[in-house]
Amino acid sequence: MYPILIQWGEFLLPAWHFFFAFGACVALAVLRRCGKSIPVIPEEFWSRIFVVGYVAGYFGARVF
Repeated sequence: MYPILIQWGEFLLPAWHFFFAFGACVALAVLRRCGKSIPVIPEEFWSRIFVVGYVAGYFGARVF
């Protein structure tokens, strides 16, 4: 994997940041779709679980 995905002058887009954000968007879409099949659990709960997982994944990857 290339360390820099896009470079426009001073703007750098590291591949790691792009794919982490892309994975987070896909995970949110899957979580919302799966969450609708379980009507007992409110949607706000799934949003909180996503935020906790996102923050834990970010800091876990940075520490690793």
